[in-house]
Amino acid sequence: MKSKWESFLLSGCSHCSGFPIFQSTTLCHSCWIQLKELKLSVPQIHKVENLWVFPLFLWHPGYSDLLSNFILSLKGQGGIGSWNILASWFHQLYQDHLSQLHQIHEEAKTRRKPVVVPVPGRSNVKISQKQKRLRDRSLEHAELWAHALANPLHYRVLNLMEPSSNSLPQKKQEKTERFQTQFRLQVARTGTLLKKNRPIILVDDIVTTGATIRSSWLTLKSPRYFQVWTLALRTKKT
Repeated sequence: MKSKWESFLLSGCSHCSGFPIFQSTTLCHSCWIQLKELKLSVPQIHKVENLWVFPLFLWHPGYSDLLSNFILSLKGQGGIGSWNILASWFHQLYQDHLSQLHQIHEEAKTRRKPVVVPVPGRSNVKISQKQKRLRDRSLEHAELWAHALANPLHYRVLNLMEPSSNSLPQKKQEKTERFQTQFRLQVARTGTLLKKNRPIILVDDIVTTGATIRSSWLTLKSPRYFQVWTLALRTKKT
């Protein structure tokens, strides 16, 4: 029978399948070093669907097998240690902008700190067990990413939304269907959290067409102070 320690070290690197690693960190030390070289070296704030998006990586599927494999591995397991490492990189990259967010918070004339809202990943629609497992993992990694980003800043993470009609995970949807995605507020949990001028940070792991973040912004009553923090902004090859 394996000890608790041996079980914890059971997995190999999700990219190179090399040295055994702590399951919560997904990659071996060598691959972490390579991955760090792929992240943005300077802040790049993009406007997607007229919303400001702060990415850690620009992701061109097929350009880097390491980044693609890493993103897929995060969707398939918890990897809380990985999310914490990524969040520390994000904070370092955008440290000047985090200071500006504090200034916006002061400008809003409210003592309430920004609210961090993860994009929801499951629906109440009846779906197959396979689809449910995909959604469960999606919800898990969205929340882990949100908490990893919010905790060092002492921001509160709140699940304020839920999908109202999707029958498939987002990656199974066509582009036109993504633009039709609609969310609804979990009213019982919302209370006074969406008062005017409250800064809101939407957290999504990957931004592609921008349909999801646009739907989220509308569902959250089109807040004036709104940012999207994401692991990767998917872009076309140039």
